Amino acid sequence: MSLDAELLEILRCPHCGGHFVCQADALICKDPACRRKYAIRAGAIPNLLPAEAEQLEEEAWREAMGD
Repeated sequence: MSLDAELLEILRCPHCGGHFVCQADALICKDPACRRKYAIRAGAIPNLLPAEAEQLEEEAWREAMGD
């Protein structure tokens, strides 16, 4: 699933204000200190509730960022 590029540019991580990378069924914060992963539900609705976000381990985050 991929979100519209304009929407992805507008959305920010509610935890830190960082930009996102869209990966399959989730948005992942690009900030290395944050590393939050937010699920995309119903095909196109990102769940940006901080309490429901998953903080990725550093290795998993680096892999998602393409490092």
